[in-house]
Parts: sequence; C-alpha cells; structure tokens
Amino acid sequence: MQENDYGAKYGLGNAQMFVIEGMDKVREVIEKNRKRKLVKHKKLSNNRIIEIDNCSPLEIRKLQDNLTMIAVSEGIRFVYGKGKRKSVLQQLHEELEQCGKRLMEYKECFEIMGKDRNSYSKTDLEAIFMRMKEDHMLNGQLKPAYNVQIAVENYFIVHGYVSSDRTDYNTLIPVLEKHKNAFGRILEEVTADSGYCSEKICFI
Repeated sequence: MQENDYGAKYGLGNAQMFVIEGMDKVREVIEKNRKRKLVKHKKLSNNRIIEIDNCSPLEIRKLQDNLTMIAVSEGIRFVYGKGKRKSVLQQLHEELEQCGKRLMEYKECFEIMGKDRNSYSKTDLEAIFMRMKEDHMLNGQLKPAYNVQIAVENYFIVHGYVSSDRTDYNTLIPVLEKHKNAFGRILEEVTADSGYCSEKICFI
C-alpha cells in the first residue's frame, strides 16, 4: 500500500495492519520459561501472557474493505480457480480473511480454557490434558482427565473434590474450605504428602 501510494491516494493515511503490543511480554515469558526449565520450576502459563491489542476481526474487516475499494478503483479483478494468477491485493485480502477466522477461533479457545488452564479437550471441554503414569500401551500418553481428591478421616471418606488442575498444588485449600463449610470448623491437623506443597499453603 505504501509502495503504490494507495494510502494518500484514497485518504487512508499511513495505515498500519495491526499492532501486537503483547509480543515483548511473550518473548519475556519464553525466556523466563527457559530459565525455569533449567532449575526445574513450574512453567508460566501461556494464556496469561499473550495479549493482542489493537487487533480484532472488525479491524481486519476494515482492512479488507479498504483493499476491496482499492482493487475496484484501480480496476484490479479478484480471480478464482486453477491457472489464474492472483494479484498482490487479492492475496493480502485472502490472508486477512484467514487471520480473522483464526482470531475468532483463538478467542473461543481462550474463553473455554479460562485463566487457570492452558489446554482443554475438544471432546470434554472441562477436562485438561494430563500425562498418565500408565496406560494400555505403557508409554505415558497425554489424555484428557480430571484431578480427583479424597479426604479421609478414620478410614471414612468425608469429602471428594474434582478439578482440572494438572498438579495437586491448588487442590488442598479447596478441600479444607469444603470441610469448613460442611462442618463449621477448621481441622486441627492435616496430613498430606509433599505434592501438595505450594507458596499458598505455606502462608496459611
């Protein structure tokens, strides 16, 4: 558009496609995750750091309309079918079409996942992919699953808690709160293995 001076010719100004302001944050988190991997710390979740600003399907639609207007005014025809050479404007128009569709798909995926997950199963939207310790092929495949917790008192199961957490870090507190709501008092002692240890637990 700048090479052919379409912006000034059709009053579009110095138009930019779109600005991805979150890219610096993405690069920063990628670098942090590399360092965390070396010290064997938990990785940061992707869906918490990817922020795409000033970029929406509506903005992409406006860009497509501008390209269509330029093509009509310049007498450039959009062609379809085998053996036909597409103009640069048409190629860009079709690429923007795909970008808009992908943006809507990403938006839907992030809404399904929410803030606490970075994956989900298409067959069970509330499940999360976990690496099973053992399956019928004995090769530790990733499968959609839930994290089930059971609270036991004197050999009796008093509570059950089901979540989509991949680890046990965030599951102990909800079980304790469930007990408090059910019986109206806090447990004097709790026994759990080191898999439940987290910063949240340490500050209680």
